[in-house]
Order: sequence, then structure tokens, then C-alpha cells
Amino acid sequence: VLARTAGDLEETEKHLSEALRIRTTLYGLSHPETLSTRLNLAVVLHESGRLDEAEPEYRSVLQARRVLL
Repeated sequence: VLARTAGDLEETEKHLSEALRIRTTLYGLSHPETLSTRLNLAVVLHESGRLDEAEPEYRSVLQARRVLL
């Protein structure tokens, strides 16, 4: 994500949140494309120091990916 590499985590979070909204609407929460976006959003939250928000999302994505396997 370009904004993330430039260090603008707030802008990156905004774009990922919008992408997540769209992908969830189109594919549902457990679709691989949606899961990738959810993981990217969790990374941004983590990098922003918001571990209390990132950890549950990491765990949720991991669980959903296990189910897909």
C-alpha cells in the first residue's frame, strides 16, 4: 500500500477501511480477498500502536483462514 510505505498510516487506514467495506459487501467477511484486506488493516492498526484493536482482528483472520483450509 503506497500510503503505508510513505508513512501515512491514517490515510492508509482510511483506504483499507473503505476497501474492507466494499469487499465485505461483495464477497462476505471470510472471502480470501476480504481476509487479505482485514489482515492489512490489522497490520496498520498494529503499526499505529493500536494493539488492542489489531490483536482481535489478527485472531479473527487467522481463524477464518484455518476454516478455509
